[in-house]
Amino acid sequence: MAFTESEQSLRRVITALVKTWSAKPDRLNEASLHIVVSENRSNEEYEVALQNTKQAVDLERKSSPSSYKLGAHLNTLGVAYYRVGEFKKCRKTMEESNAKLDADDYYPSNQIFMAMAYAKLGDAEKAKALFDEVVKRAETSPLNSEDVGFLKEAKKVLGIEEVNVELK
Repeated sequence: MAFTESEQSLRRVITALVKTWSAKPDRLNEASLHIVVSENRSNEEYEVALQNTKQAVDLERKSSPSSYKLGAHLNTLGVAYYRVGEFKKCRKTMEESNAKLDADDYYPSNQIFMAMAYAKLGDAEKAKALFDEVVKRAETSPLNSEDVGFLKEAKKVLGIEEVNVELK
Protein backbone atom coordinates (compact mmCIF):
# COMPACT_ATOMS: atom_id res chain seq x y z
CA MET A 1 0.00 0.00 0.00
CA ALA A 2 1.44 3.36 -1.01
CA PHE A 3 1.09 6.24 1.41
CA THR A 4 1.02 9.91 0.56
CA GLU A 5 3.73 12.15 1.92
CA SER A 6 1.26 13.52 4.48
CA GLU A 7 0.31 10.01 5.64
CA GLN A 8 3.96 9.02 5.95
CA SER A 9 4.64 12.14 8.00
CA LEU A 10 1.70 11.37 10.29
CA ARG A 11 2.92 7.79 10.73
CA ARG A 12 6.39 9.04 11.74
CA VAL A 13 4.87 11.41 14.31
CA ILE A 14 2.64 8.69 15.76
CA THR A 15 5.54 6.24 15.95
CA ALA A 16 7.70 8.83 17.74
CA LEU A 17 4.91 9.63 20.19
CA VAL A 18 4.32 5.99 20.97
CA LYS A 19 8.00 5.46 21.73
CA THR A 20 8.01 8.52 23.99
CA TRP A 21 4.74 7.70 25.73
CA SER A 22 4.95 3.91 25.91
CA ALA A 23 4.73 3.87 29.72
CA LYS A 24 2.12 6.61 30.05
CA PRO A 25 -1.41 5.23 29.67
CA ASP A 26 -3.10 8.63 29.30
CA ARG A 27 -0.87 9.63 26.43
CA LEU A 28 -1.10 6.23 24.72
CA ASN A 29 -4.86 6.45 24.97
CA GLU A 30 -4.93 10.02 23.66
CA ALA A 31 -2.75 9.16 20.65
CA SER A 32 -4.97 6.17 19.86
CA LEU A 33 -8.15 8.17 20.30
CA HIS A 34 -7.03 10.62 17.61
CA ILE A 35 -6.88 7.69 15.20
CA VAL A 36 -10.01 5.73 16.08
CA VAL A 37 -12.44 8.67 16.15
CA SER A 38 -12.25 8.74 12.35
CA GLU A 39 -14.00 6.09 10.30
CA ASN A 40 -11.65 6.83 7.38
CA ARG A 41 -8.25 5.62 8.59
CA SER A 42 -6.31 2.64 7.28
CA ASN A 43 -6.60 -0.79 8.90
CA GLU A 44 -2.92 -0.56 9.76
CA GLU A 45 -3.49 2.67 11.70
CA TYR A 46 -6.43 1.09 13.53
CA GLU A 47 -4.30 -1.93 14.43
CA VAL A 48 -1.58 0.32 15.84
CA ALA A 49 -4.19 2.23 17.84
CA LEU A 50 -5.65 -1.04 19.11
CA GLN A 51 -2.27 -2.29 20.33
CA ASN A 52 -1.45 1.04 21.98
CA THR A 53 -4.83 1.21 23.69
CA LYS A 54 -4.48 -2.37 24.93
CA GLN A 55 -1.17 -1.31 26.46
CA ALA A 56 -2.79 1.77 28.04
CA VAL A 57 -5.58 -0.36 29.53
CA ASP A 58 -3.08 -2.91 30.88
CA LEU A 59 -0.99 -0.16 32.49
CA GLU A 60 -4.08 1.49 33.98
CA ARG A 61 -5.39 -1.84 35.33
CA LYS A 62 -2.07 -2.34 37.14
CA SER A 63 -1.93 1.15 38.62
CA SER A 64 -5.57 1.73 39.58
CA PRO A 65 -8.00 -0.98 38.45
CA SER A 66 -11.17 0.80 39.54
CA SER A 67 -10.34 4.26 38.26
CA TYR A 68 -12.40 6.56 36.09
CA LYS A 69 -9.44 6.68 33.69
CA LEU A 70 -9.73 2.94 33.14
CA GLY A 71 -13.33 3.46 32.02
CA ALA A 72 -12.19 6.15 29.57
CA HIS A 73 -9.37 3.98 28.23
CA LEU A 74 -11.78 1.06 27.84
CA ASN A 75 -14.01 3.36 25.78
CA THR A 76 -11.13 4.01 23.36
CA LEU A 77 -10.33 0.29 23.30
CA GLY A 78 -13.93 -0.52 22.44
CA VAL A 79 -13.87 1.94 19.54
CA ALA A 80 -10.57 0.44 18.35
CA TYR A 81 -12.08 -3.06 18.46
CA TYR A 82 -15.00 -1.83 16.38
CA ARG A 83 -12.67 -0.23 13.84
CA VAL A 84 -10.77 -3.51 13.30
CA GLY A 85 -14.01 -5.50 13.00
CA GLU A 86 -13.94 -7.24 16.38
CA PHE A 87 -17.56 -6.49 17.19
CA LYS A 88 -18.04 -8.92 20.11
CA LYS A 89 -14.96 -7.50 21.83
CA CYS A 90 -16.22 -3.98 21.14
CA ARG A 91 -19.55 -4.72 22.83
CA LYS A 92 -17.96 -6.41 25.87
CA THR A 93 -15.36 -3.65 26.26
CA MET A 94 -17.99 -0.90 26.11
CA GLU A 95 -20.03 -2.72 28.76
CA GLU A 96 -16.93 -2.89 30.97
CA SER A 97 -16.25 0.81 30.32
CA ASN A 98 -19.78 1.67 31.48
CA ALA A 99 -19.23 -0.38 34.64
CA LYS A 100 -15.98 1.44 35.47
CA LEU A 101 -17.31 4.96 34.93
CA ASP A 102 -18.89 6.86 37.81
CA ALA A 103 -22.68 6.85 37.99
CA ASP A 104 -22.76 10.51 36.89
CA ASP A 105 -20.53 9.90 33.88
CA TYR A 106 -22.20 9.12 30.60
CA TYR A 107 -20.26 8.27 27.48
CA PRO A 108 -22.76 8.29 24.60
CA SER A 109 -20.07 6.75 22.43
CA ASN A 110 -20.22 3.57 24.54
CA GLN A 111 -23.88 3.11 23.62
CA ILE A 112 -23.37 4.23 20.02
CA PHE A 113 -20.56 1.77 19.37
CA MET A 114 -22.41 -1.02 21.17
CA ALA A 115 -25.38 -0.28 18.90
CA MET A 116 -23.20 -0.51 15.81
CA ALA A 117 -21.55 -3.70 17.11
CA TYR A 118 -24.93 -5.30 17.75
CA ALA A 119 -26.01 -4.32 14.23
CA LYS A 120 -22.89 -5.89 12.74
CA LEU A 121 -23.54 -9.03 14.84
CA GLY A 122 -27.08 -9.27 13.48
CA ASP A 123 -29.11 -8.08 16.48
CA ALA A 124 -30.97 -5.18 14.89
CA GLU A 125 -33.48 -4.92 17.75
CA LYS A 126 -30.81 -4.44 20.44
CA ALA A 127 -28.89 -2.08 18.15
CA LYS A 128 -31.95 0.11 17.61
CA ALA A 129 -32.80 0.13 21.34
CA LEU A 130 -29.30 1.39 22.21
CA PHE A 131 -29.40 3.97 19.44
CA ASP A 132 -32.82 5.21 20.60
CA GLU A 133 -31.48 5.46 24.18
CA VAL A 134 -28.73 7.83 23.03
CA VAL A 135 -31.16 9.97 21.03
CA LYS A 136 -33.58 10.16 23.97
CA ARG A 137 -30.83 11.20 26.41
CA ALA A 138 -29.62 13.80 23.90
CA GLU A 139 -32.95 15.60 24.39
CA THR A 140 -31.90 16.59 27.92
CA SER A 141 -28.12 16.25 27.64
CA PRO A 142 -26.92 17.49 24.24
CA LEU A 143 -24.11 15.57 22.52
CA ASN A 144 -20.68 16.97 21.74
CA SER A 145 -19.58 17.18 18.11
CA GLU A 146 -17.57 13.95 18.31
CA ASP A 147 -20.59 12.00 19.57
CA VAL A 148 -22.81 13.59 16.91
CA GLY A 149 -20.32 12.31 14.32
CA PHE A 150 -20.51 8.82 15.85
CA LEU A 151 -24.31 9.04 15.83
CA LYS A 152 -24.27 9.91 12.12
CA GLU A 153 -22.01 6.92 11.50
CA ALA A 154 -24.42 4.73 13.48
CA LYS A 155 -27.36 5.99 11.41
CA LYS A 156 -25.62 4.64 8.30
CA VAL A 157 -24.76 1.32 9.93
CA LEU A 158 -28.28 0.84 11.31
CA GLY A 159 -30.00 2.18 8.18
CA ILE A 160 -31.81 4.98 10.01
CA GLU A 161 -32.98 7.91 7.92
CA GLU A 162 -33.71 10.96 10.05
CA VAL A 163 -32.58 11.90 13.55
CA ASN A 164 -31.85 15.37 14.84
CA VAL A 165 -29.88 16.00 18.01
CA GLU A 166 -28.60 19.10 19.74
CA LEU A 167 -24.91 19.87 20.28
CA LYS A 168 -23.40 20.82 23.63
